[in-house]
Amino acid sequence: AAVVVAAPIAVSADTGASAADDDAEPPPAPPKWEAHIGGIVVHRPDTAPTLIGTYGLHLDELTSGAVRHIVELAITAGDSQLPLHRLSAPDRSLAARLLVHEVPELRDDEALDRAIRDCVGKIHEATVTRSLAAIRRELREAKEAGRDDEARVLASRFAELAAEAPNLRHTLLPR
Repeated sequence: AAVVVAAPIAVSADTGASAADDDAEPPPAPPKWEAHIGGIVVHRPDTAPTLIGTYGLHLDELTSGAVRHIVELAITAGDSQLPLHRLSAPDRSLAARLLVHEVPELRDDEALDRAIRDCVGKIHEATVTRSLAAIRRELREAKEAGRDDEARVLASRFAELAAEAPNLRHTLLPR
């Protein structure tokens, strides 16, 4: 007869990740531009601080928790290698997939700069699009409820955001 030994779940002191993470449902794939940022960071962790300082990326704009965790880890790691063992299993899985994909822009500083600017721009546009949709919903609700002061404030905020993304202005203005 076979003997089955159950081991206790080991919890990592760094992240709270456990062996149960291995059974966790993988998160949805990040948008292409977020995955590209993640790919750049797993190959060159030293680029992470410049994403925020130089390129104006706000980590809360990233919709992929895994990419956000990778960038945060790279920032705390400094110039050293990315300590992948500190990521949860699903985040490690994404980091591993990103590591096996070549990032051609890493060979040329100008191409890398362009790629990061493009990706951060797309991340910002996606954030503005989500914000505009949320404000539009709130504006409609305020109008329907007769909250005119709130509706004016929301309409003003909507116009400010629409001005930040001129290429989106025509498709997102309320109808």
